[in-house]
Amino acid sequence: MKKIIPFLILGKVLVAQELLPTIVVNSETLKKKTSLDQHLTSQEIEDIVSSNKDIPSLLKTNPNVKVIEDKTDPSSIEPAKIEINEAKYYQNAFILDGLSADSLLDPNSYNRVDDVEGNENELFLDLDLIDRISVYDSAISAEYGSFSGGVIDVKLKNPSATPSGKVSYRLTGDSFTKIHEPKESNTYSTKPKFDKKSLNTTYSGPINEDSGFIFSYSYKEGTRPKEYLNSFKNIKNKSSNYLFKYTRYFEDAALGDLSLIYSPYEKQNIKDKYTKDSYYTTKGGGITFNGHYEKNFDKWELDSNISIKSSKNERTSDTSYLKNWLKTSTQDWGNGTQGSAISAEGSWGSITKTQESILSKIKLKRKFENHILNTGLELNYIQGNHERDDELIIYKEPILKTGIKCNGYLDDCIERQQYFQRRDIYQQENVDANMFSSAFYLEDEYKYKNLQIRLGLRTDYNDYLKNFDLAPRLKTELSFFDKKTRFFGGLNRYYAKSFLAFKLREARTPYRSEYRSSFNEQLNNPLANNAGINPSIWNTSADKGSDIYLFSELETPYTDEKLLGFSQSLGNSIFKFKFLNREAKKQFTLNRGERRAFTRPDGEISYYHPKIATNNGESSSDIYTLTIQNLETIKLFSSFLNYSLSYSHADTITNFKTYDTDDESSPFFVRYNGKTVAYDEIQNYDRPGRYILNLNFKTPSVEMFKLKGSLNTNFLFTYTPSHTKPEKIGTEEVDGIDDLVEAYEDTNVKALKNLDVKFSFDTRFGNSNRIRISADFLNILDDVEEENSSYEIGRQYWLGMEYKF
Repeated sequence: MKKIIPFLILGKVLVAQELLPTIVVNSETLKKKTSLDQHLTSQEIEDIVSSNKDIPSLLKTNPNVKVIEDKTDPSSIEPAKIEINEAKYYQNAFILDGLSADSLLDPNSYNRVDDVEGNENELFLDLDLIDRISVYDSAISAEYGSFSGGVIDVKLKNPSATPSGKVSYRLTGDSFTKIHEPKESNTYSTKPKFDKKSLNTTYSGPINEDSGFIFSYSYKEGTRPKEYLNSFKNIKNKSSNYLFKYTRYFEDAALGDLSLIYSPYEKQNIKDKYTKDSYYTTKGGGITFNGHYEKNFDKWELDSNISIKSSKNERTSDTSYLKNWLKTSTQDWGNGTQGSAISAEGSWGSITKTQESILSKIKLKRKFENHILNTGLELNYIQGNHERDDELIIYKEPILKTGIKCNGYLDDCIERQQYFQRRDIYQQENVDANMFSSAFYLEDEYKYKNLQIRLGLRTDYNDYLKNFDLAPRLKTELSFFDKKTRFFGGLNRYYAKSFLAFKLREARTPYRSEYRSSFNEQLNNPLANNAGINPSIWNTSADKGSDIYLFSELETPYTDEKLLGFSQSLGNSIFKFKFLNREAKKQFTLNRGERRAFTRPDGEISYYHPKIATNNGESSSDIYTLTIQNLETIKLFSSFLNYSLSYSHADTITNFKTYDTDDESSPFFVRYNGKTVAYDEIQNYDRPGRYILNLNFKTPSVEMFKLKGSLNTNFLFTYTPSHTKPEKIGTEEVDGIDDLVEAYEDTNVKALKNLDVKFSFDTRFGNSNRIRISADFLNILDDVEEENSSYEIGRQYWLGMEYKF
């Protein structure tokens, strides 16, 4: 409560009439302002600070949303991660024109030996394509399923009634950016240089009196030099969006449209700056064809959608091997002392993962005197594929032996120097997995005097998990005093999506390990061959199960939600308080199986852990949110002001990180403040609350550079108080555990203040021509973490220009 008291005092100041004397009735409706959800129009999308021009950058004003940005790679053009009400970023539902645009391949995967980088969305959308965005974070309608975080519902733009178009260009770079050095700088790190730019062109207009079309193309690019073998290599990221949409209006109160979106993405990278020939490229995105038809009948409203789409996560590499040589006078590119460090060469090979889908949805609505009935049906077919183009060989366990004779084995042996005694082989393969899913929902919105009730039920089924999931949804609202005082509550269950990742991993062939040794300092010694005892021939351990994936019969993860809150209108402001309890149960986790021993061909005993998917994950969150905002636009001198001020705090306890948590990333036990505890405990520290202030000023008549026009100014200020959190300090020994375990101690984290400002000046000439000049100033206070372990982006500027006709 102490954290909220100063917030309430500030709210009273904002409401005071002497500071905000004049009210202008020309803003959004009361319904939108009192809603629990966030709705952004195309005009608001243009006005808000958006930096990368992606959806996450627009949602920073929402207190129930956390936007997780990559502050270490200034050239990145990938959208930030979105977490809603403490759920993982891949637990949201992303809806595009009525149908899912979620990737079910493996959204938490990253580039590694057996997998390729994934993303939670099938494509990256540019903001210029979007007409409106709705974010639902609590008491979510039964229309939406396959999520346990929130729903982001995006509608694409429609053709305009008159011919119109736009061309825009934006840029930033290292000369516009303050980059902070890491706490412990070293001679191998160079302050990054980079540039980023984006281009958009759009044309829209009628074909005849009944139809129209819109075409849009956008391009983003980020480039930076990256250290590579004591030199630099230019690394480029680029993405494109192509949109064509045709819309037709029919005489019988019906509308139909067809849209085609092609959104390829490509990122160049290197495995490691000390690994020779380790250059590779990752590709993503895809193509989507959507059809939509809606019609008003006498009593029912019909809305239907169908989509055919294909997306991919792909890595291409020029090498299909990885050789971990010991650093010597000839293999001298590694980092460290000769003979004790590794000079690696090669990469992880090429992998392609694809998702092909046919999605369909039909909705019906009927309005009665006191209630509205909504129902709908979804039918979806999704196929996933995992393909490794060529056999990959990873050579390990190099042995220095100055007298070794390779006898022709020059790929994995260096004459009179060293050879490998182990190799892991990932064979060429092509595996498929598919899933058919269906969903049906029925929901009734009932209104009687000052009482509103929305009661719904949703059922989902897919032939992968083979579970019938029933999700009840209830939201109630009671209003008093001419609807100025509202109390609301809800009880809801949300079932999470099912990932094809598990099914694909289970279908893949595990890698095999092969071993060898030399005989009389020779590989393939003729004397040993004659005796039939040649140990230098590669041999497989027959009793090793490799790092196989095991998947039992899994239940569908779900989240139970309890909602309670109220809103109060006072003058021209509305106060909203919301308490949300979420219990996530049966969550997917990837646990280590019991350690299993196997005998190598040379007689040595080694161990491995199978990886087993379970429903052992669970979490509990209590989330408090308080928001104050104006109801009607406020006239302040020559400008018009809209504001919102919010505070949010979450108490979360969880026993897992992601569905992909395994033995390498999450140990069983750690040392924490001098005690041996379960690893889960260091995740459950007391996280601070967060304050968000958003101000938007519109000045309709200004003069700049002898040009007359309008000025829009947007301020976004966030404040996170100081707090303590566990910080890794090294490793320690623990009785009864063979290996060293990670050690953590509580570390003080300073308060962080971030101020983003956007200025945009619009001037018109002729009848319909307009030029907009914009400047985004990010993190003006240049406030970054003190304990950053790598270069971090501080203050940054974006400049842009747009021409509309």
